[in-house]
Order: sequence, then C-alpha cells, then structure tokens
Amino acid sequence: MTDLQIGRDQLQQPLRAGELIGSRYRLEGIAGAGGMATVWRAYDERLQRPVAIKVISDALATNPAAVARFAREARTHARIQHPNLVQVYDYSVTAAQPYLVMEYINGCTLSEHMDRGGLSAATIHALAVELLSAIACVHDHGVLHRDIKSGNVLVDKDGHARLTDFGLARLEDSTQITRTNEVVGTLRFLAPELIEGQPASRQSDLYALGILLRTTTERADAGPLLPKLIRSLTEPDPSARPRDAHAVLAALRHSAPTKRRIAPSSSDEPTRPLRISNRRRYSSGHQLRNRTAAVSALLVAVAGTAFAVIDAGGGSPAHRNLSATAKAPARSGGTAAVTYAKSTSKTQLTIDHQLAQLAAGVRRAAKQP
Repeated sequence: MTDLQIGRDQLQQPLRAGELIGSRYRLEGIAGAGGMATVWRAYDERLQRPVAIKVISDALATNPAAVARFAREARTHARIQHPNLVQVYDYSVTAAQPYLVMEYINGCTLSEHMDRGGLSAATIHALAVELLSAIACVHDHGVLHRDIKSGNVLVDKDGHARLTDFGLARLEDSTQITRTNEVVGTLRFLAPELIEGQPASRQSDLYALGILLRTTTERADAGPLLPKLIRSLTEPDPSARPRDAHAVLAALRHSAPTKRRIAPSSSDEPTRPLRISNRRRYSSGHQLRNRTAAVSALLVAVAGTAFAVIDAGGGSPAHRNLSATAKAPARSGGTAAVTYAKSTSKTQLTIDHQLAQLAAGVRRAAKQP
C-alpha cells in the first residue's frame, strides 16, 4: 500500500482527548477546527514536550489529491526554518487520518488578538517586519504561501508573529496544480490578478500581506509610514508593487525604530530594523554641558577671587579700581572673555597673577574633549 492508498474501511472512530496517535502523541484537546482539518493540543511522550497536531478531516482522508496536498504541505513547511514560522516536527499520511505535528505556540491567532483591542503603531510596525522577514525566507526557498491572512498568523505569549498553514503553498516554478478556473485562497486576501485567473506570484503574497496589515490599522494610529507601505503592497497592478519582501524590509529599516523587541534574525534575512542610536549624540552634548558648567564655575571663581582680594586689601579707591567681568561660553562653542582693569599697587599685581592663572584654567577646561 502506498502513502495515498487509504481506504474508507480504514477510517477510525473520531479522535478523543487522551488518545495516543503515532505511538507517541497524546491528544489533550482541540485547539481549532476548520473544514479541512482539526488542530489538537497534544504531548510528545517521547521528547517530553507540547506539540500541535493538525489532523486531516474524515471527508478528505480518502481523497488522494487532498492527502497529496497535505503531504506536500508537510514537506514544504518542514524544510523552511525561520523564527517567525511555526516549525514542523513530524507527519504521517499512512495513518487512517493523516496528521502533521507542529511546534505548539502558546498564544492566539492574529484575528483573535485584534478582537481584544486595537494595536499600537509600534506593534504593527514590528508585526510587519516579522511577517515580511518570514515571507522573504519562504520566497527565498522558491515557495509561495498563497494563503497569507490574519487567521494563519499566530501571536505567541511574547507578542511575536508566527506564520503558519502551508496547505495551499506551492513551488514558485512548479506547474499549475489547481484546475482550470479554480481559485484557491481566502477571497478577502486574494490579489485581483488571482481572481482573474492569473498564476500566483511573490506580488500576490505581498498583496495579501498588505490587506492583512490594513486590517490591523483599522482601529489604530499607524503613523505616516505604514499607510504608504500598505498602499504600495495593495496596488491593483502587480507590477506596481514592490519586487519582493526584501525591498519592503529595506524601507522599514529606515523608518522610526519600534519599542517592541523583534525576534532574532535568521541567516536568510534579519528581522530587526536598523536603529539609529542617539547615545553618542547625547554623550557629546552631555560633555559639552559639563564643560560649559566647569568654565562658568571658573569664571565665577575669577570674579570672586578678585573681589575677595580687594576686600582683604582694604577699601581705598585705588584698590577698588579693579573690576572683573566674565562671559560664559555659548553652547555652540563661544569663547570666554575675562577683562579686568589694572593698577600699579602690589596687591593689584597679586590679583593680576591669580586672575591670569584662573583664566588659563578656563581655557584648558574649554579645550578638554
């Protein structure tokens, strides 16, 4: 019997919590269900870890084409590794109900996440970067996802996006696998050219991502960049859209940095936008302010010393002939000016010497890096 020769008489009773499948995966409860498959929370008793198991529906389990597509999803998904993709661990199409074992994500779908409230601009920006990075990786492997939508994006407990469900994916250079006039995908996210019967492309995946991002901004202030990005991704003409996900990522890298942490980068494509640090600029300004304060303090000391010497020398008009003025340097680099009037008395010469020393100290402080 081949992988695809599964007879209706081999179908088991409906799966139940507590049941062991594949001799290692203990089912715990249903995490989600659709027309094509049911996703179970389960536990891998061999590797001692939680997993998610996607089990094909009874109606499709006896359909060779559906099972072939299911097997293709498993192989395609398993060979692409990225921090923002759900990892595939194992699969079987020889069981009565073919299943796919995946990484368990403790979180919810993006649709459910948005239902809980509007997202911030920083969160949407980070979401866009993470999904674009994942899509770039998928496309770099020559695969088109063809079903990018909010229901196929999981948000983990740390708030990071994970793209999943490669059930409709196909190789970019493969022959058409759908029947004539058959359109696959979710209508709301389908690019216009797909509805017209044209083949899927990288631009049609980017169009779907643009629609997804538009849904996230409906109840949020997305800032000036994201609406412009969304318009470019959802251009009706595919040739007017960005050439690939890498080009869009390049634009996002030059946007304002987000406050939310981005998932670690893969070898294929960084997921963090470049951040412009203000640390050096702040440090230089801080040092300038410190130098300015030091210069000002010395100038005050100059004036204070002058008048102290005057007071110590007596109150005669000759001694009070000394005057001292100090101009603090401007923050942009102005110079300090110290002026004083001289008399010929011995006390006055002492003052001249002390003022000269202090003025030299002022100049040294101003020149310090």
